[in-house]
Amino acid sequence: AKKEGVRGLYSGWGAAMIGVIPYAGISFGCYDILSAQYRKTMNVESAGALPTLCIGFASGWLASMLSFPMYSATVRLQSGMVPALAS
Repeated sequence: AKKEGVRGLYSGWGAAMIGVIPYAGISFGCYDILSAQYRKTMNVESAGALPTLCIGFASGWLASMLSFPMYSATVRLQSGMVPALAS
């Protein structure tokens, strides 16, 4: 860590920031779709606490599963297992 200095401290940070975008997009998009489908199917204006919890869980799980490869690459970059690209 002393060799790379501040630059080494932040290696992988860009990939981490880019990795948040797909996770958030999938999570929010999936939540919106599932919530709308639940309200339409159940013919209610608002979902209750338990359905909202379940929809949130399913959305977060799906987003995590689909964005995990980016997270894994980020961890490898930050831990120094893969050398960062020279710029």
